[in-house]
Amino acid sequence: MQNARTITLMTGRTNTEVEIDTIHYIQMKRNYADIHADWGEVIRARVTMTELENALGSSFIKVHRSCLVDAARIHHISNVIVLNSGEKITYAKRQKAAIVSRLCVLRGETPDCFVRSTPLPVGRRKTKPAPPTASMPETIPIAEQEEPIQKEAIQKKAIQKEAVQKKAIQKEAVQKKPIREENMLEEPLEEKCLPVTVMRRTRLIPVNKILYIYSKRGIAFIHTLDGEVCKTRTPVHLMEDTLGDDFIRTSRAYLVSVMSICGVTDAVHLRNGEAIPYQKNQKRKIRGMLSEKQKRFIERLSDDLTPKTEEAYREYYHGFEKMPFAFADIEMVFNEELRAVDWIFRYGNPALARLEKTPLKKLIGKSFGSVFPNMDSKWLVSYEQAVLYRKTLEIMDYSPEIDTDLKIICFPTFGGHCGCILFDLRRIQLSETSGLQQVLGYYQGMLSEQ
Repeated sequence: MQNARTITLMTGRTNTEVEIDTIHYIQMKRNYADIHADWGEVIRARVTMTELENALGSSFIKVHRSCLVDAARIHHISNVIVLNSGEKITYAKRQKAAIVSRLCVLRGETPDCFVRSTPLPVGRRKTKPAPPTASMPETIPIAEQEEPIQKEAIQKKAIQKEAVQKKAIQKEAVQKKPIREENMLEEPLEEKCLPVTVMRRTRLIPVNKILYIYSKRGIAFIHTLDGEVCKTRTPVHLMEDTLGDDFIRTSRAYLVSVMSICGVTDAVHLRNGEAIPYQKNQKRKIRGMLSEKQKRFIERLSDDLTPKTEEAYREYYHGFEKMPFAFADIEMVFNEELRAVDWIFRYGNPALARLEKTPLKKLIGKSFGSVFPNMDSKWLVSYEQAVLYRKTLEIMDYSPEIDTDLKIICFPTFGGHCGCILFDLRRIQLSETSGLQQVLGYYQGMLSEQ
């Protein structure tokens, strides 16, 4: 039943391996055991108490005839056993001395470290204390009788109250302070991440890198854009709460990224070519939810850091005005299915006008399709990935719009935008020491001087 640091349990009709270090406590219910593990996960297995005691070893204490607790998870003992997670477990009071003794042996500590007396019930009348005598010390003030845990709770509440007040003051100061556009542009964009437990360590996975999550027998498999599959026991419902509107449930087993879905037919089709199954009787509901979530996703693409006027864009990118290479900041135009259909020029330097053979006044604020009716949609795929997945891509291809072979480096800038550095391959040659990293490094250095 036991293998290294795991135990194999019968859950339903299958065998499931559970890591012993993740178990907090076990509660027996008739012929079944509810195993409470990390992240609130509860595994129900068909096993007896005797089998569990033999498999888990001496690190677990039997606090009740139907309950085993990991000694390392116990915070303190009063009228109940309080775990480090805050959960409270009842125990056999007549066995308290034996439980404390066992805990002392396992943890190498004295009872004073984890035994707490039960506080007096609030509102109950207390008996009148006897008058002090020569052999009896004077009555100690109630304030001095408070238990350490009560004092800690009071101090914690005071700290929390002070933090709330401080946050309210800061928020009020920010609201009163006049907001300058250039100050807003200096704030970096934060990448939303999903925290999961992998091999007993917390790992942060960028949300925009996740394609879908597949759950099977209490284990979640997180599939990413890079082809990596991350295995975790973090419950799917906790991840779903964190991911929010960016993901959609297609079935009990699948949680799929909204921006990775390109269509729903007999399966849910992803942009990378994979097909995800779904409950067929839920097809209309899934399509409706997907459409609504995609609309909200498009609305959230624009952020407060984005310049609001043409002058603000020029001020932000003023370092590119005299650069020999063409540079443009473009805002992507998406349809209701979250597909890129065009883009709008928000900024361009003079070198861009020379490359595109079109004055800037006819480019800025205009869509590419309106300026170049013969637009090739192949550029949309790369720009779409740069915006949605915050990728940096390098493209080398022929541009029929301007009859030129181009090398384009595209990368995310503001929400819903991407930057494009364009080179005319017929006019220039890159040396062996130049390349993507140098160009991007120069770009970042220019912006850091803003």
